[in-house]
Amino acid sequence: MEMTEDGTWKWKRFWNEHKVLIDNYNALVRDWNKYLPLINGRTQPVGRPLAASEAQVAEVLKLRKRGRSLRGIADDTSLGFPTVRTIVGQMNGTDRTTQKHRGRIEIDRHQLARWKRQRRMGNALPKRVNAFLQEGRAISKEARGLGR
Repeated sequence: MEMTEDGTWKWKRFWNEHKVLIDNYNALVRDWNKYLPLINGRTQPVGRPLAASEAQVAEVLKLRKRGRSLRGIADDTSLGFPTVRTIVGQMNGTDRTTQKHRGRIEIDRHQLARWKRQRRMGNALPKRVNAFLQEGRAISKEARGLGR
């Protein structure tokens, strides 16, 4: 809360920060909903199925670990160059499918902590105000001589 020039209290800065936090939360929910199928193990593959059997994939990976180039592997295995590139990309995590389904959800922890602190203070404010008012009434009573 901030006091304005005319002596009233405004929550404008708090609500602006709250709006930003809500926007970040909504973005987080969108990301969560986007990645939920991946988490649950139900993903849709990107593109068409790989044009290689498991034995061919194993052979490509073995040749790549020996240091062969992608074009050399494509010539040796009679697979297409894009297929070999996709297989090696899956091994490295750089293929289209992995790139599409991988993402980073970042949370601004400092802003979240600040908002929680402000919320705690806001929740405690009515208790503090009531205690202040009761103390003021007691002092006023005592000053008038009624508290004896």
